[in-house]
Order: sequence, then C-alpha cells, then structure tokens
Amino acid sequence: MYPKHHDEIRHQSVTISMDDLVPEDHLVRKADFDFIYPLVEHTYSQIGRSSVEPLL
Repeated sequence: MYPKHHDEIRHQSVTISMDDLVPEDHLVRKADFDFIYPLVEHTYSQIGRSSVEPLL
C-alpha cells in the first residue's frame, strides 16, 4: 500500500554481486566463453571510452 505522506517512503538500495547469484558449481562458471571476443571484436571502436566487456 502506498503511504499517504511521501516522508514515510523508505529509500533503499541493494548491492548484489554476480558471484553471490551464481553458485560455484553452476555450468556457466565452468563454460569457456573466450570464443565470444573474436565474434564481437569488429563492433567495438578503437577510439573513445572503454566499452563494457562482451561477456557481461
């Protein structure tokens, strides 16, 4: 239920690590995703800011 007064609203933030979400024995941790880099290399510029890692 939405509170009548805005000062009753709680502002909360949660920090979650990907390591916390994926169990250590999960298949995604065991897989080798290095094949992705050559597939997406042509989409990244050589100038400007660094981009987000393709695996993310």
